[in-house]
Amino acid sequence: MKNILLLTKSLISEQSLEQQLQQLDCEVYVSKRVLESCLYDEVDLNLLQSFEIIMISETVSNNELTWLLPAITESQSFIIRKSDSYLTEEEKKDWNKKGVFSWIKTENSLEELRESIDDVMSMKNAANRTSNIISIRRIKEKRNFSSLILTHKERKLLLLLFQANGQTISREDLSQKLWDQAPCNSTMTQLSTLTHRLKIKLAEQGIYGDILQTVWGVGYRLLDDFYDQVNADEVYAEM
Repeated sequence: MKNILLLTKSLISEQSLEQQLQQLDCEVYVSKRVLESCLYDEVDLNLLQSFEIIMISETVSNNELTWLLPAITESQSFIIRKSDSYLTEEEKKDWNKKGVFSWIKTENSLEELRESIDDVMSMKNAANRTSNIISIRRIKEKRNFSSLILTHKERKLLLLLFQANGQTISREDLSQKLWDQAPCNSTMTQLSTLTHRLKIKLAEQGIYGDILQTVWGVGYRLLDDFYDQVNADEVYAEM
């Protein structure tokens, strides 16, 4: 079970999100009081540290979030921003530097929310395994693609994404190529599960950072952090 603190100015507006998180086996604490305490620089670090994830509601302004981040990042919790507006990649990078790990939409499906939570937990598990080693530098020498330990389907999915050179591949195209049949609910569900397993396995094998992005409503793509750490060797030509 994952412990999540949701900071908001309106408890009522978070009821739908709270229910979704509970469906995903999360223990959720929705609080206006804790938010106000943090804004008034009365941070209870011991309380914040008891949560693996801290979500910031869209009812909190960007200026207030900027004020909050230096204090709540000390908790070492993963911070997710809930937003009803579109952010450019540059804006995301800027917020990421300040401590925001990920974003969720104001209106999101259960699947989208599950993937965001899974991304966070994958990073947390990888960080726990490597302890302080992460702070040195991810990998000085690139790993060969062929050295990654993956199942046949995981490797094929990763190859498809690798060969796209950072471009997004639709879920429909991936489904067609992986199962050689027209996309359906079954293959789409399998694809989500496969992508989740792939993220975990890459983290377990020392491939860190923003490596695989879910482009909501479209598909998936590999980010620069992956290409910075993995070298294309002879298997790159295999399909």
